[in-house]
Amino acid sequence: MGNQQAMATGLPPNSMNRAASKQVNFALLVPVLEQQLDKDRAMQLEGLYVRLRV
Repeated sequence: MGNQQAMATGLPPNSMNRAASKQVNFALLVPVLEQQLDKDRAMQLEGLYVRLRV
């Protein structure tokens, strides 16, 4: 059935593996994003991240 789904979408079977390899861990991304934001927005992002982790 996996082959049928891949054929139905027109994607090669290994395309999902390639997409997964480009993912970035959100915990690593937060500090980088905070550097680009002003103080208030950085604090909002930190609060959202803390709520997401719980």
